[in-house]
Amino acid sequence: MGGQRGQSALADGQRVRYHRFIADIESGLANPAFGDPGPAVSIVLRYSDDRGRTWSSDVLQTGGAPGEYLTWAKWEGVGIARDRVFELEYAHDGEAALNGAWVEAEILAS
Repeated sequence: MGGQRGQSALADGQRVRYHRFIADIESGLANPAFGDPGPAVSIVLRYSDDRGRTWSSDVLQTGGAPGEYLTWAKWEGVGIARDRVFELEYAHDGEAALNGAWVEAEILAS
């Protein structure tokens, strides 16, 4: 957020347009049971505009099929809000590390 790409800024109660949410979750993992590659990691994004009291519907994304190690889950056009809180949930047989998450956004004038 802020005037320059890659800079952070405080919204101070102003509305924010969320262009993109990106999750860097370990992807492309094989299912450890019986050497079966298994399905891709399923990742769910939800958001709350009232500090976690109520939540949006689940927005599903894939973390990449087995062997796709460089896949990042991305959600485009996540909306406009004040004080938005994001939640990630993911399911995978075995370990899957969350390495980080980023929001590309702009603070609106009104």
